[in-house]
Amino acid sequence: MGICHCHGGFGDSYSGLVGLHGVGSMRNALNAALIGASLLASAAFAEESAAWANLGGISYHFDRGSQNEFNPGFGFEKEVGGFNLMAGAYRNSIRQSSKYLAAEKIIVKRGAFGLGVLAGFVDGYMLNNGGWIPVVAPTLTVEHGMIGARVMYTPGLEEKSSAAG
Repeated sequence: MGICHCHGGFGDSYSGLVGLHGVGSMRNALNAALIGASLLASAAFAEESAAWANLGGISYHFDRGSQNEFNPGFGFEKEVGGFNLMAGAYRNSIRQSSKYLAAEKIIVKRGAFGLGVLAGFVDGYMLNNGGWIPVVAPTLTVEHGMIGARVMYTPGLEEKSSAAG
């Protein structure tokens, strides 16, 4: 599956609004977003660098099944020590709420384009019964001013999932 998400900066990039599956999952996603925001805010005081608000994403599934390819969400991203630290929540490809914590390292930067690798954790998929699982993915970023996009390739997490509502 390929994922593209767009982000816009505030001050000097992974996706997601919470799916509406009840107050419990909404509360958990909000708690994760608040924890992530607190960590990133703390990092902001430690180092002057770029900060972003991530507004969600889209995904493309090569098998063209019934997966959800519109993945709205909200997250925060902060550049610290050469890494982009990010946290947030989104509606995943199996129509469940997912939260994520990740770090991205841009390895090659040429003008507005960057190639990197992202590593972190995501939940909300049937692997590990919806619990946290590790994710590593190559990334391609494009940034211009305060607007940017990230394209990444991830293995088909939903291929081993069921779309239980």
